[in-house]
Amino acid sequence: MTLSLLPTADDSRTNASFEELMWALSRPGLIRTCLPAGSP
Repeated sequence: MTLSLLPTADDSRTNASFEELMWALSRPGLIRTCLPAGSP
């Protein structure tokens, strides 16, 4: 077994999903909007 100090792509996706879930759970009733790609 190799010890990896850097997060893998799967770790990054999991962490991002977890952060989005926690954001949504902490703000019931709010909709989080993201700007479309290429917006100023």
